Amino acid sequence: MERLKGKHLSKKITTSMLIRAAMAIALICTYSLLLAQQKNKINVASTIDKKDYFYIPASALSDTIQGILYQEKFKVKAATNKRPIKFYWISTCNDGYYNLTITPEQIFFSSSHDNPNPNFLFCVTDIDSIQYNQIRKGLQKTPQGFENLSKNYNESQTVFFDKKFKDGYRIPIERNNKNMKQQEFYCERQRKLQLKKYFSILNSYISKNNNKIQIPSVKMKPKFFSYFEQELYDWVPTLVNQKVRFNTSKKQ
Repeated sequence: MERLKGKHLSKKITTSMLIRAAMAIALICTYSLLLAQQKNKINVASTIDKKDYFYIPASALSDTIQGILYQEKFKVKAATNKRPIKFYWISTCNDGYYNLTITPEQIFFSSSHDNPNPNFLFCVTDIDSIQYNQIRKGLQKTPQGFENLSKNYNESQTVFFDKKFKDGYRIPIERNNKNMKQQEFYCERQRKLQLKKYFSILNSYISKNNNKIQIPSVKMKPKFFSYFEQELYDWVPTLVNQKVRFNTSKKQ
């Protein structure tokens, strides 16, 4: 009789273990499915690695693409004649930084942060080697109002911080339509004025008027912009649907 009870108990334990194992497998499968669905919510494109810098292909700028994964170059010592150049300023508008980056083939405008807020790529324009080299040579002397912080970047890029720019805007505590519209107006104006100033500096180094660079007028949805792929998916809940516009009908 005791032996029969033992067998019955053993059978119940085995059945219980099987049920628990099945539940665990189901949970794992559900989690994997949810993760896959989360990744399917965003289409990611990659930049092209050019060793000293990366190139953003035109296909990555399509409205069907929400995120761009680029190669991290912070620890890469770039050749002097191919080194990216970056101008940046600190802004209340995005609680972070706005960056204008010049590579031997492109100029692009993006944002970055020292916090979990998402980073975005806003616009891109191609340039040629003549334009890049004239800009690079002109910037051997730091522009007035900027600080050269290149020593902090391991010879990976030349970096100029806009120390003259002071953002006096304060984000309203109360979030309503009126305040949001005022903030949007102020921040759009700030970006336009800053870009106009930066492109004016760049074009001052370009000798021929017909080779001056225009501020990108392409209208595109901002793209999540990171060198860490998982970060792109983590930012999905904050997906931006609006287009950021820069009116640039005239050369700067």
